[in-house]
Amino acid sequence: YNNTNLTRIYPAGVRVDSSNYNPWPWWNLGCQLVALNLQTPDIFRWSNEGKFKANGGCGYLLKSPEFLKPFDPTSIIFPLPKFTNSKIKEITVAIISARHIPATSRSLRENGRKSALNFAKNVKSDVSEELKLSGRKRDAVKKFGASMLKHKPSTDAIKEELLNRLKQNLVSPFVEVRLFGMGTDNKREMTQPIAFNGFNPGWLQKFTFPIIMSETAVLVFTIYNSRGVVHSPLAYYAIPVEAIRSGYRTMQMLTVNSESMPLCNLFCQFTITKS
Repeated sequence: YNNTNLTRIYPAGVRVDSSNYNPWPWWNLGCQLVALNLQTPDIFRWSNEGKFKANGGCGYLLKSPEFLKPFDPTSIIFPLPKFTNSKIKEITVAIISARHIPATSRSLRENGRKSALNFAKNVKSDVSEELKLSGRKRDAVKKFGASMLKHKPSTDAIKEELLNRLKQNLVSPFVEVRLFGMGTDNKREMTQPIAFNGFNPGWLQKFTFPIIMSETAVLVFTIYNSRGVVHSPLAYYAIPVEAIRSGYRTMQMLTVNSESMPLCNLFCQFTITKS
């Protein structure tokens, strides 16, 4: 049908929360226009952005000649035709390290710092209160010193509490590598989380993705925070598979709202096996 007709897909009216559907089944069926809720940052929007980075990012892509072939009912990827012209047979991704991964939000970072500072200030807050209530500073200091000898927390306890409050500002990142494309090309892999290190986490984990049609395949790299029940995304980068070059590469990550983060990078090694 889509060889000779135009098809437009768009979110259903019942999606009152502006959620997105997976656009890839519709791209794979040859639909020409697949609309998404761009106001919602999620993996489907990011993968769609990665798809249209091809062709200079102009917003238009030529339909692959593979989609214009006559329908083959014997195809194992029903109802898609058999693909024979994939330029890349397999891609191996080694996730090495990252740097300067942000906290989930600016408010969280500020809350972590304020909590630690407030605790440090509270250690001496009783002194100020005594000095205000008493007209004789020397007596007030002596009185406070005597009370502190009875209830003074240990230095280790103070250090531990300060560390716990500072950890509220730290993330425990892991990387999800997700391949979007034809039916069997869709695959997801994840690294192990690195506890409390968003500055320079290292993973050294390798994943292999077989590919049947590299022209339509897109890789999405998403860094998540493993702390909490819900793993919140911190940064991402999406790129067409055929735009990737072999070797060691650094990717400049984007915020969930697709804003640039110049200091946040993901360092990877790519090994490409061509057909």
